[in-house]
Amino acid sequence: DIFNKAWLMVCDRHNVPKNARRVRFWDFASIDPKYRKKNTNTKDPDWTVGFKMACYQGIYYIEDIVAVQKTPNEVEKLMQLCAQQDGHACAIRFEQEGGSSGEANALRLCREVLPGYDIMGVKPVVSKIERARPVAAAMQMGSIFIVRDCREMLRLYNQLDSFPLGAHDDVIDAMDGAFA
Repeated sequence: DIFNKAWLMVCDRHNVPKNARRVRFWDFASIDPKYRKKNTNTKDPDWTVGFKMACYQGIYYIEDIVAVQKTPNEVEKLMQLCAQQDGHACAIRFEQEGGSSGEANALRLCREVLPGYDIMGVKPVVSKIERARPVAAAMQMGSIFIVRDCREMLRLYNQLDSFPLGAHDDVIDAMDGAFA
């Protein structure tokens, strides 16, 4: 029980400072369920999540969350759409998998999918629980707000309630990445 959803305060979109620094963090996870292999134990896979957060003077604002189970090509199109909507001032980060395949994917995303944007892969160095602690502490101190009309609020609240033992942690992973 790291999080308490009551710590997350709601605000209106107009309360988010216009000159806040922004980032959208992507946690890649799933594939469109119709393409999953039959007879597997993955009845409910994680979702690919794009988590947009703003920061101004030590206060954080959750502005948008997208969550999809789509093919890699469809996810890349969604990333491009979000980048266009977010604008060039919004940094783009993603969890970079280890090994040469992670390096190759990171290079391709930067060079081919989102050229011209501030995009970079981030390699995790500690456990999911350790990555969650700083954002949980900030949330407990009242430093994190969520915009009232943010998409996927219910998914976030459900994962806050069940982390780290819940079936899913994809939104939490993306939130931790955006916060960091």
